[in-house]
Amino acid sequence: IRSAVPEESSGQPASRGVIGLVGRKVIKELVFPLLRPMLGAAAASAVHWLETTRWPYRVRTVTPDDYRQADASPIDRDGWSRIGAGKALLLVHGTFSRSHMAFAALPKADVETLYRRYEGRVFAFDHLFLSEDPAANVRWLVSQMPDDVRLDLDIVCHSRGGLVSRVLSEKQSELSLGGRTIGVGKVVLVGVPNAGTALADPEHVETLLDVFTNILNFVPDSFGAPALSMIVEFAKLAAIGALGNLEGLKSMNPAGDFARWLNTPGQIGTTRYFAVASNVAPAEAGLRHFVRSRALNALLKGGNDLVVPSDGVFAGNGSPLFPVGHPLLLEGES
Repeated sequence: IRSAVPEESSGQPASRGVIGLVGRKVIKELVFPLLRPMLGAAAASAVHWLETTRWPYRVRTVTPDDYRQADASPIDRDGWSRIGAGKALLLVHGTFSRSHMAFAALPKADVETLYRRYEGRVFAFDHLFLSEDPAANVRWLVSQMPDDVRLDLDIVCHSRGGLVSRVLSEKQSELSLGGRTIGVGKVVLVGVPNAGTALADPEHVETLLDVFTNILNFVPDSFGAPALSMIVEFAKLAAIGALGNLEGLKSMNPAGDFARWLNTPGQIGTTRYFAVASNVAPAEAGLRHFVRSRALNALLKGGNDLVVPSDGVFAGNGSPLFPVGHPLLLEGES
């Protein structure tokens, strides 16, 4: 293989030209801000394509044998009939996750107990968490149900999945249910940003990505690798301004339109909320340094699980179903 080595210059080092400096300044301060909206819109479209291609919508079975599998069976017409035959349990994952990742740590014995208690009527919803907001997620879910289905659901949801679950339980009057009837009984909200999280503010996108990447150090490789691939793909697109156009992430912004819409009086019915929140004190030196250097406790205004403020999971927020009484608050080192 021939090599090409540049000859050393025999003259004096060239001084940096003012045209080069001005050119770079113009690109940085003028051209890029003008292009950012177009780049952001294009990047958001790319994110939507990426999600629908690699991590698409799906309603899937959950059994003691397949709950950790990515290729579980989809729910078909007969499946909806079985789910509608009695009380059913719906599992909803959060950001940078899928059902088989979010609930993989559940002991098999516990899944067997749930499967038995709900007589096999346990299923999960894989949703788009970046490019579409929770209301759009729920509209897709409803569109997959037969028009005459009658569901009686309990829900266990994590992180952003709780916002999806709340739309289903609180905002049915704003959905087109057709002939469908969907009753929501108990909802267990685990680490849900019901009052939003400052990390979803566009100004903190870098910290958001860093937090999720650090959390993956505590996740088994078999489930951490797919999550990391999601984060990497998102990071590449976020670098050109996609965040401001991603409705899924904007839904977790405390000052965003979605948060204001969700946390207002709405449908109550017989739904009961239960909340599980945590206040983490990192024990690992590297993670502890990261939290301090990024001032996460100040950014999230007190106790938090590194992403969601602890009291934001259960405190009053404008919805008639909040505050949630007797929350389970887990505190300790991680």
